[in-house]
Order: sequence, then structure tokens, then C-alpha cells
Amino acid sequence: MEMINGKYKIRIPCPDDIKGCGVCHYAWLDEDAYNQVHDCYYDTYKFKPNETTVAQTYNMLPKEIPNKAKEWGWHDTEVRDEIYAWMKERSVIIDPLEWERIKRERRK
Repeated sequence: MEMINGKYKIRIPCPDDIKGCGVCHYAWLDEDAYNQVHDCYYDTYKFKPNETTVAQTYNMLPKEIPNKAKEWGWHDTEVRDEIYAWMKERSVIIDPLEWERIKRERRK
């Protein structure tokens, strides 16, 4: 993960789900957005997401949440509460490689 002009550049899987896609796909996340989604994910699901999972989760947020965050800031209580509520209604999103790491850690 690389920071460029205050935004994280995060490599993500092909959005069209093309196996063996030869194009590199990236998500760009503001540092505050990344931190808020990461922390809400960790608090909700009780394990640390990798950067790809954070980016994919961010991309799935309802548009109202990022719009409110632009107005009030990502660390606003109402924004955070809406992210928590949205996450609690959904299943856990886990990158397959991340799942293997989690399983290894739980065996220790």
C-alpha cells in the first residue's frame, strides 16, 4: 500500500471478476476513510482486515455514508455509527489470502 498526495493506492482484484486479468486495478482511499473503515471492520468482526478488504468494503458502502463523511468528516460520530450499522447487517468480507492468514493465527 502506497500513500500518494494523502490517499492510499491499494491494489484490488479485477472488478469484472476476470480470472487471470492482466490489468492492475487500484482503489484510492483518503487516509481518514481508510482508518475509519478499518477500525469499524475490526470492531465489528473482531479481526484485522488487510488493505484489499478495507478497499472492497469501502467501495460497497452506500453512497450516503461517503457523502455524509465529505460534509462532516470521516471521524464524525454519525458517520461511524452508520458504518457500524451497515457492517452489522452484512456478512464478513474476507480476501481468500487473508482467510488463510486468520486460520493460521487461530491455530497458534
